[in-house]
Amino acid sequence: MVLKKRYRRDIRHNLSLYVSATILTVLALLLFYLYDICGTGILSYANKIFASQKIEDANFSTYLEIPDREIAEYEKKYNLELEKQHYLNLENDGITARVFERNSKIDIHYVTAGRDATADNEIVISEGFAQNMGILIGDSLEIGDKTYTITGFAERPDYLFMLQNLGDADKNISSFFICYMTDHAFDDLGETSCQYFVRYHEDNHRNFRKDINDNYTLRTYTAAKDNLRINMVTDQPELFITMGHISLFILPLMAVVLISTILSRKIRNEQKMIGTLAAYGYTNHQIIRHYAGFAAIPGILGGILTTVLVAILAQPYGNLGLMDYEPLKADFKLHIPQMILGIIIPTLLLPFLRLTGF
Repeated sequence: MVLKKRYRRDIRHNLSLYVSATILTVLALLLFYLYDICGTGILSYANKIFASQKIEDANFSTYLEIPDREIAEYEKKYNLELEKQHYLNLENDGITARVFERNSKIDIHYVTAGRDATADNEIVISEGFAQNMGILIGDSLEIGDKTYTITGFAERPDYLFMLQNLGDADKNISSFFICYMTDHAFDDLGETSCQYFVRYHEDNHRNFRKDINDNYTLRTYTAAKDNLRINMVTDQPELFITMGHISLFILPLMAVVLISTILSRKIRNEQKMIGTLAAYGYTNHQIIRHYAGFAAIPGILGGILTTVLVAILAQPYGNLGLMDYEPLKADFKLHIPQMILGIIIPTLLLPFLRLTGF
C-alpha cells in the first residue's frame, strides 16, 4: 500500500475542509503581503527621499532673527548644517496656501509632475491637494491677490504627511497646500515668517540648542523624531511590517483549528487502517508524517496561489497603503524573502501545530 495514493481520495472526500482551510490561509497571506509590501515599499521610498532631499534633524523658530553671518559660524562651531527659510500663509475662500522660500540645503522640494516654476506668474503646488480638488497642470490658481499658472506638482520631505499644524492628527488636502514660486515672486509677497532647519553631523544638539536660546531665545524647537509630518512616513510602515509578520503566524491558526478537528476525527475513525499500515511495515514516524501531510495541503495551495496573485498585482496592491500620504511614487514589489515566507510558513505551520497537538 502506498500512502501517497490516499491523498487524492482524501481530498475528494473532504473537499469542503480543504477549500475552507485554503481560503483562510489565502486571507492570512493577503494581509501579510499587504502589510509587508506596503511597509517595505513606503519605507524604502521615504529613506531614499529623506537622503536625497536632506531631511531635517530638527526645526525651530526664534524671537530674534539670526543674522546670516552667524549661520556660517554656527555651522563651523557645532559641525552642522543650518538653513534659514522664510514662508507665509495666504488664505483664499477658506483655503490656505503655505508659500515657501526656496531652500537649497535642507528639506529641499522636488517636482513630482510637470516642471518647476521659472516665471513670476508660475507656481508648483503639493500634488495631494491638486488631486483632491481636481486641479491640473496648466490651470490657474489665485493666491493672495494674484493669479498664477500651475506648471507642476511638488513635494518636500517634511510634508509627505500633509499636516497644516503639527498638533493636527489627520492630513489636510482639502483646505491646505504648500506652494513654491520664483524668488522674485516670493519677495513681492511682503512680510513673511522665519524658521530654521538643522542637520547635525555629531551629537551636540543640546549645546547648540542652549547657545541659540541664550542668544536669540527659542520660540519653538521640534526634533524630527517628534515631528508627525516626518515620523508618520517611517513609523507607520514599520508598524505595517510588524503587523504583517504577526498575521503570518496568528491568522493561520484559524485554519489549524478547522483542520485539526477534522483530522482528529479522521484518525480516530482510521485506527484499523493505522494498524494495517503498521502491519505493512510503516513506522510510527512515517504514519505521523503522512497525516501531517494532510494539514500541509492548504498551506501549500494557499501559499502558491496567493504568492502568484500578489506578485502580479504588487504595485496596485501596495498603493492601498498610501492613503495617508501625499501621492508617493513608491515602487512596490514582492521580494524573494517575502515569497519564501509566504509559502514556507503556512506549509510548515499547519502540520507542525498538528504534530505538537494543537
